[in-house]
Amino acid sequence: MSRQRLLCISLSVLLCSPVFINAQTKGGDSTDDEYWGKFETEFNRFITRAIDGFRSPEDFNAQTDSLINTMPREAVRPPLTPGRRSYRMSWYDHERNDGSKFARYGIPRNVSWIDERTKVPDGIFRYNRVEGLYLGLGSEKRYYWDGGREVAPYGSVGYAFKVHRWWGDVGLARQFSLGGSPGQLLEFGLEAYDDPDSRDLWRIGSVENSIAAILMREDFRDLFERRGGALHGAYYLKDDDLFAEGSVTMRVERESSLESRVTWSLFGGDKYFRPNPAIDDGILRSITVRGGISTTVDAPIVHEGWDIQTTAEFAGRGIGGDFNFEQYIVDARRRIFLGDFDEFGLRLRVGTAHGELPLQRSFALGGYGTMPGFAFEEFAGTHLHANRMILVNAEYIVNGSALRDLAFWPDFIFRHVGIFLFTDAGVVREEDISTSPFGGFGGLKWEEFRSDVGLGVCSRSGKFRIGAAWRTDRAEPARLYLRISSPF
Repeated sequence: MSRQRLLCISLSVLLCSPVFINAQTKGGDSTDDEYWGKFETEFNRFITRAIDGFRSPEDFNAQTDSLINTMPREAVRPPLTPGRRSYRMSWYDHERNDGSKFARYGIPRNVSWIDERTKVPDGIFRYNRVEGLYLGLGSEKRYYWDGGREVAPYGSVGYAFKVHRWWGDVGLARQFSLGGSPGQLLEFGLEAYDDPDSRDLWRIGSVENSIAAILMREDFRDLFERRGGALHGAYYLKDDDLFAEGSVTMRVERESSLESRVTWSLFGGDKYFRPNPAIDDGILRSITVRGGISTTVDAPIVHEGWDIQTTAEFAGRGIGGDFNFEQYIVDARRRIFLGDFDEFGLRLRVGTAHGELPLQRSFALGGYGTMPGFAFEEFAGTHLHANRMILVNAEYIVNGSALRDLAFWPDFIFRHVGIFLFTDAGVVREEDISTSPFGGFGGLKWEEFRSDVGLGVCSRSGKFRIGAAWRTDRAEPARLYLRISSPF
């Protein structure tokens, strides 16, 4: 491995590590240093005892409760669900006078279909081969479960320096809290926007993609401009162990191609950014129906639960516009905590379409977020655009403490490290545009699938990971990759 690549990986890990972030945000304040030092000590003690000391869920809960009482108040997470070795969903964002916590406008941060335009941060920074540097301000969408407010505004505005453009979006949601337990919310809203979009949002987050562009001269998002507006109606349901959504959105927008304009990155040698592909320009009028349900929890030690979403988009067919198609996507994910030290993750993503599917809606597999043993979007169709897709991802993560019985094993180091094994398989097809969306999968054989296998090391949470992947259809050198978030 070259020195540049080693330095690139080291800088990426440093820039994305909590230690670096705290050092930058705390500014060396002695009070904050003392606080974070205490937090780290107590957190390490909690992790050690949670892994080494419990034999049953009841023992684990009892030990957790005693340790939480000694931790800084701001570090305390929601209580454990009785009989389970995991945390409840991360709902709680407010505190009553008696100290009990409740959710006023929170949504679970680990739900896959809530995209970054809804969870936009106050300050926005991104870098890619189209916009160059983008700086902006934003305000996330809030969900007032207690009826504390009836109108929820949200949006963002910022400047893309390389294209010399102001981008922005603004939305207004009228919410009706239905009260009760579980919490229920009915919403109607409208939105206007002029900003970039991508079919690759589900593959990789904006922050991770920006770091790859800055450090490694790699951009894993193909962008196009969208300008228009949308109306939507939605129903949300939340409980301690559940979040669900059903929504209908009508969208009218002009979609236009964008060009690559950026060549700079810190590292990358003689590499070039990939060209940003042109799309099928035109006016889109569509209706999108979406349903999702998630029971996935997010805790420092384990993850478990279901996350299932379905999306159906209908364009043209009586509502006008330059496009005439229907597209269906199902994404099902399952995380299982197998025991004291390991977990298993599985994702199945299936897509199908009918009609003249535009390039910006077509399916593509390969590379980050899908099959890392292959080049980015190596399988993307040709003249018809790929209109069938199946993707299966599976991974197994075991904590380093699983080997602590070995006398020579440095458990004090490897208890904070996970070892993961993974495999991926996928196929895309180009069927005639007149084929039913529920057909076109007939006669599918294993020989049509492309697959890879890999392994690596990761943080305890499984989000920070360095690994290698090998394709299985022919002999090639391994592809190395670095990630700062879980691939699914």
